Amino acid sequence: MKKLRIVLIISSLYILVFSVKTQSQTIYEYDGNVNGAPFYVDPNLNSDSLKYSLLNNNCPNAFSTYNFYSIYYDAYGDFSFNQNHYISLTLNPIPGYQIKMTDIQMQVGKSSSGPNQYFIAYSYDNGNSWLTGPEGTQFGTNCATWVTHSWDMADYTFHNQVHIRIYATSANSTGGSFYIGNLQINGEVMPALNLPQVSSTNGDIYSCNGQYYFLSSSCSDTSATPQWEIGTIEESSFTPLAGGNVDNLYVPVSMFNGNNIRLRVKYTHGSGFTYGGLVRFILESSPLPDIDAGNDTTIQVVCGTTSVQLNATINSNSIDAFWWTDGDGVFDNTGSLNPVYTPGTNDISNGMAKLFCKTYSIFMCSEATDTVNVYFQLPEIFSSADTVILCQNQSVILEANAGFSSYLWNTGSSSSSISINSSGVYSVTVTLSGGCTMSDSIVVTDGEIVPGIIVANGPVNFCQGDSVTLSASPGYSYVWKKYGVVIPNANSQFITVKSNGSYKATLTSFQGCSKTTNKISTVVNPLPSKIVSASGPLQFCVGDSTVLQAESGTGYSYIWKKYGNVISGATDFQYTIKSSGKYKVIIENNFGCSRISQVKTVTVINCPDIFPNNTKVANINEVSVFPNPVTGDFINIVIPEIDEDGIIRINNLKGQEIKIMHKKGGSGNNISIDLSAIPNGFYLIQWYGSTEIQNGYFIINR
Repeated sequence: MKKLRIVLIISSLYILVFSVKTQSQTIYEYDGNVNGAPFYVDPNLNSDSLKYSLLNNNCPNAFSTYNFYSIYYDAYGDFSFNQNHYISLTLNPIPGYQIKMTDIQMQVGKSSSGPNQYFIAYSYDNGNSWLTGPEGTQFGTNCATWVTHSWDMADYTFHNQVHIRIYATSANSTGGSFYIGNLQINGEVMPALNLPQVSSTNGDIYSCNGQYYFLSSSCSDTSATPQWEIGTIEESSFTPLAGGNVDNLYVPVSMFNGNNIRLRVKYTHGSGFTYGGLVRFILESSPLPDIDAGNDTTIQVVCGTTSVQLNATINSNSIDAFWWTDGDGVFDNTGSLNPVYTPGTNDISNGMAKLFCKTYSIFMCSEATDTVNVYFQLPEIFSSADTVILCQNQSVILEANAGFSSYLWNTGSSSSSISINSSGVYSVTVTLSGGCTMSDSIVVTDGEIVPGIIVANGPVNFCQGDSVTLSASPGYSYVWKKYGVVIPNANSQFITVKSNGSYKATLTSFQGCSKTTNKISTVVNPLPSKIVSASGPLQFCVGDSTVLQAESGTGYSYIWKKYGNVISGATDFQYTIKSSGKYKVIIENNFGCSRISQVKTVTVINCPDIFPNNTKVANINEVSVFPNPVTGDFINIVIPEIDEDGIIRINNLKGQEIKIMHKKGGSGNNISIDLSAIPNGFYLIQWYGSTEIQNGYFIINR
């Protein structure tokens, strides 16, 4: 870190306004009527002549004036001491003496457009640092009226010369003037004490935001107690810094970089206090540096050495350029901005050198870096991976790239490729066209032995609708096949089989070694039919019956059930139903595959006799009705061997007559009847004539 200036500060002085210590003796007095000559100077003091930047005689008895218009402060809140806009006085104690000032008083005057504020500043380190008294004192005087002002100073003893400056500001115009006269300094001139000496960090430190800074101090009296203090440029503002009772202090710049903040160290010893210099942090405000080290580059390596010319550019806020590398090559001495880099052996064998270039800001608060990667394009001996897997019972071909003058393998072969059937490290040395040689190697390792077995987790001979799971060893990738054809999306450890076939799998390890497994064949047996047929209608009158019949075959067995309960002794393929209920049968075929049939619901009805009371019946036959049940609007009835007039009646189960029609003799025995007006239900049908009645029933189920 560059330090632009170092300010040595020995102690601090304060000015307190408008009170005078009358007990102090006069050590210096200027009489305005003696043309600027001191009226009185303590014999133990030397005093420089009162100095001023501009003399103006517009007012009588004015020994110093200046035209004040602007307020002279710098960017950090200090007074513009480097400009000659003040009146100054220097007091020097005679060797062996020291000064203790208690107060200063003087007459002040100004022109009508002159300054309206004034202040006093003090330095006890030859003008390197300054302390001030209170500012902003107002006065309303002019050439005709003089006003006397006093400053009460902190009772502080100076062991070397004291610089005093008188400032004025806030004039109404550039022609305004400021005057002083009859200056008097009170205090004591005493024999000097032999005080300990303090050495410490001091001055203005141009620092970086976020940076920590190490402040150091020491005192010739090793028993003295240190205490770092923080304050502004007024003596009374300094207070102890927490944790600052140490010689050396590590502080964050960001906490102490305010415009008026100062640090100093104070040592307490038997003779009193001794102060170190004032420290102020000033943040760097210049633009950040910038650097461009150029683009990455590639060098074709043949035989012998090679080098690359580097170039870097920096902006005006940079300080030099610094190159370094993480390789084993060297830079030449042609300059830090454009050196020549010659790579080392490791650079070329590794294929790259990373070269760094850095520049610092003018105050070294920030840095800029850029990196250039230099790639060394070596001829590639192998295009394959560095490690090759050798699978069980297989071999691999190791092949070096073409284009080299000669090849020599560690097996003794001089061919560009070799066939390998055992694991190991195989290397080859090739000769380039320029005569230099290169070597590279490939490691051949044994691959994992892949198991070639699949198993069935259940019978492979099963009934239709069932399945069996085939499984392979875990930890591989899988391809399943049926009859040698890949099964789409079958790529897990397991496969569920529901059909006949011959199945196998190919297992592949993560190393790429594969093996095809054994075959497993499956047989799917058919199920018996679940269809049960009825010999007649499922709704009939009491006393009638119907026969339910299931599929039959050699080796079949049957269990009939009514309402889910087994019917004792009903083990034939057919069963005669005479009562209402829900009937089904369990059918097992000769393969042992069973099936539950569809349910047949049978309804048996008490059918009333419907005959005319005056009818004499010789014979009673059945009327054939079809279709039955009726799903349309018509039925056909057949009255066999009857060829006489008669009546056809249709009644419901309550005996109510639904429809009646006459049948003429000789009109035929097959009769079609329209039922479109009759709702769904169970109905009785009768034909009766003079000597015979025929009965039947039908069901309408549209």
